[in-house]
Amino acid sequence: MKNIVLNNVTLVAIVRDEMINPAGGIEDFVNLAVPFVEKAVIVDTGSIDGTREKLEELEIKYRNLRIYDREFDNYVNSRNYSLSQVSTDYVLVLDADERFTRNSFRKVAHILTEQKPGYCFRFLEISPKKNGWNMGNNPRLFRLTGKARYDSAALWETLYFNHLPFIEYYNLRNNIEDIDILHFVPDTEGLNLKLKEWYMECFIYGTKMFKNTAPSSLKSFKRWKEPNPKRKRYI
Repeated sequence: MKNIVLNNVTLVAIVRDEMINPAGGIEDFVNLAVPFVEKAVIVDTGSIDGTREKLEELEIKYRNLRIYDREFDNYVNSRNYSLSQVSTDYVLVLDADERFTRNSFRKVAHILTEQKPGYCFRFLEISPKKNGWNMGNNPRLFRLTGKARYDSAALWETLYFNHLPFIEYYNLRNNIEDIDILHFVPDTEGLNLKLKEWYMECFIYGTKMFKNTAPSSLKSFKRWKEPNPKRKRYI
């Protein structure tokens, strides 16, 4: 089966310490996503676990992949920097623990012919024991303009256009129900450790803690980065 290439689409991702993760790690992410897009931009925000070195190897393998470095200060600025490196009309945003299947890429190529300003997808959160649906951080596929930028009132970033959430500005209310972003997560214990030791620290110490602390230096890092045993069922 030939790869389905999304013309005029750049895959963008920001990463940090992703050699291993519940979805299979950074090399798996690149191998399963980069061949399907016209261009790919991955911004490393300070990895110390070998992720940056692996990305250098993969940049040689994939001529459409470009790797950039930016010191992490927060998610909003990191996302916006990744957008600034895009030259195509459309952007596809995926995280290193998220996956599209080949069939999903084929379906995305079909819906892009509609040339809408943005598209929202269902998120299937896959844990080792129980799956669940959620809205995720939509939209993940959108037309890039000078006014499309990320902002945030708290920890997680939201895409805005003309000072309104992108979804509200364009009235993008409905998910495309037959195209799923697969989000692989650790088990409940691992997820709780990640929330406590990583995300909750942001509210206590602010983003300065994130800037000065590599995820892989934390005690629970390997626990919440364990590969998800369900992963092979879906990819």
